[in-house]
This record gives sequence, structure tokens and C-alpha cells, in this order.
Amino acid sequence: MINDRAQIWPNTYSRMQEACKRYLDSLEAIHELAEFATEHVVKLDEKRPAEIHISIGTPDARDPERHRSIFVQFLRGFAARLAEETQDGKPMVIEFARVFEGFTEEFKDKLPDEAGDFDITLEVDKPRGRTDLLLASLLIAAVSDFEVLFSSIASSFFRMHPEALKAHDTKIAWSEIEAYESLDDLRSHFIDDRVDRLMREGFDDWMKWLESQLKIRFENASLNPDRTIEIFQRRHIIVHNGGNASVQYLSRVPSARSTVAVGTPLPVSIEYLESALDMLTVIGVSITYLVARKLCPTESQHQDIDNDVLRLTFRLLCQHKWQVVETVSTISLPEMKHEYDRCAVRVNRWIALKYLNSGVALLEEVRQWDVSALQGIFSVAQKALLDDPSAADAAIDLIKLGDLSQEQIDTWPLFDNIRGQILDLLSAKSSEET
Repeated sequence: MINDRAQIWPNTYSRMQEACKRYLDSLEAIHELAEFATEHVVKLDEKRPAEIHISIGTPDARDPERHRSIFVQFLRGFAARLAEETQDGKPMVIEFARVFEGFTEEFKDKLPDEAGDFDITLEVDKPRGRTDLLLASLLIAAVSDFEVLFSSIASSFFRMHPEALKAHDTKIAWSEIEAYESLDDLRSHFIDDRVDRLMREGFDDWMKWLESQLKIRFENASLNPDRTIEIFQRRHIIVHNGGNASVQYLSRVPSARSTVAVGTPLPVSIEYLESALDMLTVIGVSITYLVARKLCPTESQHQDIDNDVLRLTFRLLCQHKWQVVETVSTISLPEMKHEYDRCAVRVNRWIALKYLNSGVALLEEVRQWDVSALQGIFSVAQKALLDDPSAADAAIDLIKLGDLSQEQIDTWPLFDNIRGQILDLLSAKSSEET
């Protein structure tokens, strides 16, 4: 059985790699669309027409002409004030409401006592903004991408462990069996059917399945378990309840009960979406690689997983996803088998922590790291992390030996603070040689 799994594994892992890559590419594209939306919020929402109703009520309706005169006087004065104070580049409805509030108080104060106690009210019926709609749609897309990734992970599990299908035996007629050209096609049918039934359940059920089948706890694979659960519940109320809190939402997200009531609108802000993308990145890639570790049949085949974790943390570092890098690295490091990849991921974690201002504790951890038996790049990394003045010179020595490339210098955030110094030293060396 081990030999069979060892033969199946390369193709299975290749599918998992491709699914994870598509997932990360999609989340990155969603991030870029969200940035575009915020940069063009005025253009997206400014021209949306809003119905604005202004009414002036008076306790004495016996003098309608006087009431009308005061109303006209108010509207003329308000229109003049609005023209003076509205600034370009701000959403019109926001400015309208601000000016209305200020002018109303001034107008009422100037009315003679005999005018009565007027109640001036403003009602704005504004259509849903394009930005609000876009951000909510992007959250739905991001959660859907996770569903696609998890479906691929579940399929990979059943391909490596088809015996797990026996717990969910399905009766099939001989005539149906004859429709399949091979045993592999029939097995694929059962796997697809089982995964389809699993995916019809909810996030909580997927995580229970993950724990029961692979002993992977959701809490150990997430950036923030409670907030991650909330993301999936937020997506649910957007799709099924118009974005308003429901009884189910409050039962699944207990932390919201103190501030949110049933029916409370829960819009998706750019800040919320960016945080959600970080949460989904961590839960998606962590589950992918933790499951891969469980499914990988031989020690020698773990090298590919280690390489992928290293490439992933580097990619996220270059995107300045410091908290995501720190969490993914912390989750992955205990399972990493190969020294170089493990040390490099450790360095990437420390880089992220340095940008997160982890302070003295981080410096002591880096200082205590014994690099004497490791490749030269890790000695340079230690110096760079500790802001050692000799770090640039040490990097130059590695470049001379061919152990450090120009691409690494240009792209690895490890060298952010000394890149200019290294390039100056290289330039001076080149001038000397010529």
C-alpha cells in the first residue's frame, strides 16, 4: 500500500500545488481590485443619484403662507451655503448632510420667536454604492476560492486513501458500473460524489472532517480562529440576508452579540476585506501544506513541500504580509524536514517579526542562533537581522564565492536596510577593477 501511495503521490501533490497557486493568485487579484476600488471611490460612487427630502413642520398649520415663506427662505439660504462650502473630491451626499446640519442650526436660531418651534428634517434615500457592492462581491469571491481549494484538498485525501470511502458506501447498479471504462474512472466517480456531499455542508463541518480524518485542528492552522469563522458567516449573510446580521450569524459569532443585533447591516469595508484576505491566506495555505505532510508517504518526498513553504514565505514577504508570514512560518516550521529550507523559513519569520517591531525578544532569539555549522548565507542573515555593521561586507564575500546572487540582493527583504550599502560596495569594486 505504501508503494502504491508513493507512486500516486507526485501527481496528487502536483494537483495540490496548482490548486494552492490558483488560490493565492486569486486572493492577490482580489487585493488589487480592492485597492483600485478605494483609489477610485469618488468616481465609482459620486454620480449615484440620491433622493433628498427636506421638510419643515410647524405645530401651527393655520398659516400655510407663512409656513411656505419660511420653507422657501430656508431652501434659498441652504442652497447658497451648500455652493460655498462643498469641496471638490468628496462624495456629495456626505457634504450635503454636513452642510445641512450646520445651516439648520443657524437658521433656527435666527427665526423670530413668533415663527414657532419649527422641526427641520432631512431624509436621504441613497442607492447602494458601487464600492460597497464591489467589496462585498470580492469577499464572496475570496470565500468561494477557499471552497474550491478545500474541495481539491479533500479530493487529494480520498485519492491517497480510497479506503476512507468505505465509511460512506454508496449502492451502485451493475448498469452504472458498465458506463465506466476503468476502475480508476469508477473510483473518481465515488471520490467526486463524496467530495460534493462534503462541500454542501458548512465551514464548521469541513473543519470537523479535517480533524476527524487527518487530526488537523482548525485552531492550529489559522491566524485568528474566531475572526476566520466570522468571515464565512459574513459571506453567508451577504448572500442570504442582504448583508444584515441574522439569528444564525449571532449564534455562530458569539463575540458580535454585544454590539450587533439581528437586522444590523454589516457592510464590507476595505479594512475588513484586507484583514479577511490575510485570514484566508493563512487558513488556505496552512491547511494545504499540513494535509500534504499527512498524505506524503515517504520522508524523501517531503523536500518538495519544504521548498514550496520557503517559496511561499518569500512571496508573502515581498508583498509585505508580515503577520501572514509570521503565522504561516510558525505553523510550518515544526514539520519541516530539510535543514536549508527550515533555516531559510526561520529567517523569513524573523524578518516579518522585525517589521512587526517585536523588539528585544526577537534580537535575543536571533543572537542565540548558532550558525557556525550552517551555510554562509545564514551567517549574513544573522548579521543583517541584528543590524551588524559588518553585514554588507559579509554579503560581498558571499557574492565573490558565488553563494549569493544579485537577484537575492535585489528582492529579499532581508537586505532592505543594507541593499544600498551592498550596491555601493559592488560599484566601488567594479571601478577598482576597471
